[in-house]
Amino acid sequence: MGEIVLAAKVTHVPTMYASEQDGPLKGCRAQAIDSHRRMGELARAAGADTFVVFDTHWLVNAGYHVNANAVFKGRRKRLEGGAARERFVIPPALANVLVDGGIFKISSTFNELVDRMVLDMWVEGRIAEFLEMLPDHARHCSGEGGMHDTAMLFGALGWDRYTGRGQLLCDYFPSSGTGQVNVMFTLPESGACVARVSAASG
Repeated sequence: MGEIVLAAKVTHVPTMYASEQDGPLKGCRAQAIDSHRRMGELARAAGADTFVVFDTHWLVNAGYHVNANAVFKGRRKRLEGGAARERFVIPPALANVLVDGGIFKISSTFNELVDRMVLDMWVEGRIAEFLEMLPDHARHCSGEGGMHDTAMLFGALGWDRYTGRGQLLCDYFPSSGTGQVNVMFTLPESGACVARVSAASG
């Protein structure tokens, strides 16, 4: 089946696009974007040739699914004379509404406190304890898709047999009512973000 060479819980909020554009939101997500770039560097250095994304963001499907691409090339357009970049234009008036309207807030103090407790558990390697509380977390907090993406991530890592720990790659931050962060997960054997996947587990 191959190897998982990098496993991470990754933020993908729309303000990351706005952060790269000129205007009042420019740079607001620089730390998260920089940590995405760092994960890409680490994945390439580890020999990654395929990226598998466990995501429950679009809950319009009948069930949950794994998005995968047979060949990793990214979203790039080539034009004569160099690469062209897609631009997302955020009008200043809209940016002010986004900022004033709570885009930099978390909707619930309870959710934020639980998020921060979970991050501490991951960093401390208390994964089995986290997995025991995951059903309650999904029921009482507002995790995306009932936390199914997190369940799939830990399933790929071996569920309660996984004994690694999380590494925070950026500060926890609020976005559109939710808490966001980039966390990579290690394996204790190597101390790096590498996990073997056996044929029996797939």
